[in-house]
Amino acid sequence: MIGKARIRRRGVDDRDDHADHDPETTDLPGQTVEIAAIDAATGQKLMNTLVKPTEPISDGAR
Repeated sequence: MIGKARIRRRGVDDRDDHADHDPETTDLPGQTVEIAAIDAATGQKLMNTLVKPTEPISDGAR
């Protein structure tokens, strides 16, 4: 779960007119299991949701 945080992506200007996202996966080439997004200007959580994958989560991703 994410809290109020300021996340900067590499290669993005210092503009605050975007949202940053953080997907979590079952493995490096795996399926998405969680998606989180925050407003870059305010740090406000926009979304944090679990997704049910159709494959098991690898030990390395736990």
